[in-house]
Amino acid sequence: TLQTEIQNLKDQVQELHRDLTKHHSIINTETMGEIMERSLNIDSKIASQHSTVETMRVMFEEIWEETFQRVTNEQEIYEAQLHDLLQLKQENSYLTTITRQISPYILSIAKVKERLEPRFQEAKKQQDDRTETMLKIYEDNTIAKDSRESDSQSCVTDQDRHKNSHPLMLESGESSVKTNRSGRPRVPVETSIHNEKPS
Repeated sequence: TLQTEIQNLKDQVQELHRDLTKHHSIINTETMGEIMERSLNIDSKIASQHSTVETMRVMFEEIWEETFQRVTNEQEIYEAQLHDLLQLKQENSYLTTITRQISPYILSIAKVKERLEPRFQEAKKQQDDRTETMLKIYEDNTIAKDSRESDSQSCVTDQDRHKNSHPLMLESGESSVKTNRSGRPRVPVETSIHNEKPS
């Protein structure tokens, strides 16, 4: 890699520097030429890598922007959930406090109701009995009323039927009388008077 090549080049340059300053050794010019050539080669590789990385900057920036937006949304969601949980915790604490405050009153009312329950049941039973009796009386009265209305209607019907048949009887009687009057021989008045005298 480039880092390894740079490290090797660095070691060679340091060794040449020691030889020159401490040992006053004569440095081979060919060695210096190799170092310079390697250094230029490494510099070319670095420039190529830099160009490649710089070209990818736009793509990475888009990815970073999307990632940043996603992270921002996640942070907002996290903060909202945390806020909701804290609010629910406060509401639950408030409800718990209210429950503790009214609990003695509820227990007291329950005890009083438990003592009065037999009386309530007895009163309710009496009320139910009275209600049932009233309903029974109402039903009996309704049945009797319906029966009277039915009898009255039947009587009216019989009277109407009798009235309807009575004119027929009268007409029949009148016809009979007329028939008798027309069919019976008329007796002379003189003969009738003569017959009444003594002989």
